[in-house]
Amino acid sequence: MIEVLTAMGIISLVLLSLLSYQISMIKNLYQTNLKNIATIQLMNFSEMLRANKQARHAALSAWNKDNAAILPQGQGDYSVVDDHQCEITVSWVAGKQETESIVIFC
Repeated sequence: MIEVLTAMGIISLVLLSLLSYQISMIKNLYQTNLKNIATIQLMNFSEMLRANKQARHAALSAWNKDNAAILPQGQGDYSVVDDHQCEITVSWVAGKQETESIVIFC
């Protein structure tokens, strides 16, 4: 009888540790997915900046609407670093503040 209880205890500990591992993997997968979405959004906006240099403010507004829709509390901005370089930044909150940025030729 004691052997059965001990075996059940060991099996339950193993199953709980596997469950904990799966939960942490799902959280990591969610964070990685958000980072990939942010990178795609950065590339999207860099193409928008290169395509239409006169309507940058309108493009930024439309891009931020997309960011808010697909990233939790997502918003982005850009700044001109040099004559022909822009830094694009997108940030979001998923448990903590996350930020991705790139510098492009614009």
